Amino acid sequence: MKRRALIQTLTAAALAAGLVVPAQAQTKDKVVLMLNWYVYSEHAPFFLGKEKGFYDAENIDLEIQEGRGSGVTI
Repeated sequence: MKRRALIQTLTAAALAAGLVVPAQAQTKDKVVLMLNWYVYSEHAPFFLGKEKGFYDAENIDLEIQEGRGSGVTI
């Protein structure tokens, strides 16, 4: 019985040690957001999110580009 308990303890310790290995850093996804028109108040959430680091927290490298109307943006 002692041998079985020892094997179970060692197995649990080995599994726990495997869980503490740090994850490798993931590269950020490059995203270009083309606005529908010149920058104005409607676009504030995009800039605020970038300033506050919300996109960085989700591994998104956001580039915001100013648009010139729907014809050019598409």
